[in-house]
Amino acid sequence: MRVSFPATAPTDRLVFRLWPNGSLERRHGARLDLGTVTVDRRRVRTTRPDPTTLVVHLGRLLEPGDSVAASLGFGLLVPRREPDFPERLQARPGWMRLGSFFPILAWDGERWRRDPPPAIPGESVTSPIADFDVTVDGPPEWTAVATGESAGGGRFVARAVRDFALAAGRLEVMQTTADAGRRVQVVLATAPGLPPDVPPATLRRAAESLARLSTFYGAYPWPRFTVSLFPDLRTNGIEYPTHVAVGPGSVPAAVPHETAHQWFYSLVGNNQGADPWLDEGVATWAGSRVGPGANLFRGIPLGEDVEGRLGEGMSYWNRHGDDYFRGIYVQGARALESLGPARLVDCALRGHVAANAYRVADPDDLAAALERVFPNARAVLDRFGAFEGR
Repeated sequence: MRVSFPATAPTDRLVFRLWPNGSLERRHGARLDLGTVTVDRRRVRTTRPDPTTLVVHLGRLLEPGDSVAASLGFGLLVPRREPDFPERLQARPGWMRLGSFFPILAWDGERWRRDPPPAIPGESVTSPIADFDVTVDGPPEWTAVATGESAGGGRFVARAVRDFALAAGRLEVMQTTADAGRRVQVVLATAPGLPPDVPPATLRRAAESLARLSTFYGAYPWPRFTVSLFPDLRTNGIEYPTHVAVGPGSVPAAVPHETAHQWFYSLVGNNQGADPWLDEGVATWAGSRVGPGANLFRGIPLGEDVEGRLGEGMSYWNRHGDDYFRGIYVQGARALESLGPARLVDCALRGHVAANAYRVADPDDLAAALERVFPNARAVLDRFGAFEGR
């Protein structure tokens, strides 16, 4: 792979995260190996402070406006055993799912982020907005869907996204369009082995969610939204920019939730290792506005290991994995609900999107947007521990 990096702050290095080498992924058989690394066509010194981090030493200081071009060879081993959680990397006879699978820059616009990898199914990804140009070469009987738009010949082009994911295999493809502030092509790719009524219901739900969420939080900014449907995901989902993977039981709640991530994570980014509630808690709220999730987050008790810990990062939730859903998803949505009427919360979140689109936002950015509608927003969020550790 080749990467062009324009510096927006002084730096003398590039930092790539190698998420398939996390302990969770390695335990299930994943592995990412590196080949030669060059910068501006010259070999450079690299270090590996931990299995998930590659530091490329440039040998000079980049000032804002300077840029470098790096080239990295890598090989990926994709697990084929059945995991006990929704795996971002998975291969089965007839299909493959690839998410968080390549060396990705960990730049937040100001610094390199080196948060430890999650020890539970969760997030640590921080990545900048970028343009991707990816060519997929596979068996002729396989179909691929991915982040961005198909340019033919196995090539996918994505503009202004912060990550890239794909699904490939003997997939059945159907599509529709949605009015999401612009005309958006919505594509569903289904792996073999699912009941025939599930794919059309999933496609309808995705298109409806995209259209309705755009009325709350602003137009969906990309021309295509793809959904891959896999039997192993059951009621779960996994989000990436312009592309999500879901299971056959995900239609009621998970499809709206993963679609909401197109605004909260894909468009407005965050440091998922330090501030997981900024995407998962907010997406839970947003998904509930177009699905049944409100009753879910209202009816679940939090517990003493959760209450007041909304702002904790993944280093805390790694030790409290059983509490992660309640502590981040449920508590995050409940914190937003406590601000006031739902329509005003949505108005404030729309302002958050407008102010922070294509950036990596932090809790202070969200609080500032909320305070324009709810002057006491910071005090309300603070009761939930939204700024814990900051």
